[in-house]
Amino acid sequence: VIPNDVTVTVLQLDVEGHEESALKGCINTIRRCKPHIILEQWSPSMLNTDFYRDAIFALGYTETGMVHDNHSSVWKSTTPKWGGGRQFDSVWCY
Repeated sequence: VIPNDVTVTVLQLDVEGHEESALKGCINTIRRCKPHIILEQWSPSMLNTDFYRDAIFALGYTETGMVHDNHSSVWKSTTPKWGGGRQFDSVWCY
């Protein structure tokens, strides 16, 4: 559990097909901190769900690039909420 006075700036997920469940589990942190998200995805079509549209894209996230050659994409919010206070530079979920 990440305390509310700590800001997460990068969230990286490599959870082998459980991306949506993992994101749902940290959605409050994503809403509060608007971290960069590095997401390994099994296929681009996995992003065509109501969850991604309503919970991730609605927060202003857009894909800004790829990492490596394994379908890891970088997502950035148009309205990050960083600065001040304690912050984690990254949170890794494997």
